[in-house]
Amino acid sequence: MANHGPSYGLDADLALKRQAAYDPAREAEARAFIESTSGKSIGPSFQNGLKDGLILCAMMNALKPGSCKTSNGKMPFVQMENINSYVAACKAYGLSESDLFLTVELYEAKNMNAVVSNVLAVKRQAGKRGGAGGSSGGSAGARSPAPASGGKFCSSCGQAAVGVKFCSNCGTPV
Repeated sequence: MANHGPSYGLDADLALKRQAAYDPAREAEARAFIESTSGKSIGPSFQNGLKDGLILCAMMNALKPGSCKTSNGKMPFVQMENINSYVAACKAYGLSESDLFLTVELYEAKNMNAVVSNVLAVKRQAGKRGGAGGSSGGSAGARSPAPASGGKFCSSCGQAAVGVKFCSNCGTPV
């Protein structure tokens, strides 16, 4: 995890605790879910790959189309707005406040544990939504009649699952 300037006292203690609690296995699970759902590669650095918010929004839009608005651009305010859009989409998707993270926690790598926990909460929520049969709003009904694709279908929710490892509707491994 990146370190942005010196920390002293309590801030340093908290940063060290967060770093010590960081679990690479949880990051790998979150990475696999993001990449399989979004169809995009994060790259070697988890934080740098997600920093502009575009891949997270692609993941959320795969789960609930049109839920996350993005803008391309390298300016920090554009990238942070993408992250804000993702967090708002997570809330609308049914995640609780405790499953969300602050934009700065990702953008400045201040708390990547919170980001990983958020992605894993999205994965759990996707699994619940698939089992609930259409609780994802009107979009599930609009995507269901996809048998013309000729591909695989999720055994849990019946959603077409072409070229992915996890169902984009419910998160079940395909």
